[in-house]
Amino acid sequence: MNLFSAVATLVFLTAGIGRAALRYADFRDMGIPGNSAGIYINPIAGVITATPPQDFESAPWINLLFGGTAIGSSPLITLAILDPATGNGDGLVMKLPGGAEIGPAAYYTIGANGSENHTGPAADQFQSGEPGYLGFATAEGNYGWICITVSATGEGVIHAAAMEASPGIPILAGAVPEPGVAVLCLAAAALLLRRRRAPVPIPFSYPAQRPVRRH
Repeated sequence: MNLFSAVATLVFLTAGIGRAALRYADFRDMGIPGNSAGIYINPIAGVITATPPQDFESAPWINLLFGGTAIGSSPLITLAILDPATGNGDGLVMKLPGGAEIGPAAYYTIGANGSENHTGPAADQFQSGEPGYLGFATAEGNYGWICITVSATGEGVIHAAAMEASPGIPILAGAVPEPGVAVLCLAAAALLLRRRRAPVPIPFSYPAQRPVRRH
């Protein structure tokens, strides 16, 4: 695991200390390559890698490629979609606005899935250059979100991810830990970075949109 992955994982896991049900990872605006390889994210572990994971079929991986205009997912993580899936791999992922509830009432993909037509002018589609939220559910019933900015002309961006640690509990798109927990996570990340002699700590919050907190 590289330094970025280590810090992202540390922040993701320690965020649950102050708010027992919420885990969060800031991915520091990592680029989504505009090619067929893309980038892989495991939002449960809070890890991003450009190397195709050997456990793609047996772990909850999401593959963002072509700047985020194409999205693949493994069988162990399902993405929120516009309409009910009719079979494995045919779910069209939808863009969620900040504050949208992600939970058992949503429709989700079935099995391994690929989505290519989720970018466009509609309100539930991703617009190139504008941030939006993907909703997901784990095989254990945990709900979460990933904030991305897709690009139809080049490199997209993955901003952050969060997940409710308790199965069956909905989460709002954009929900983040309370400020006190953020400070704790920043301190932990900064400590790890100092040990590795890195020059700056990982920023904790994603400022592009006002986060929504559950009460």
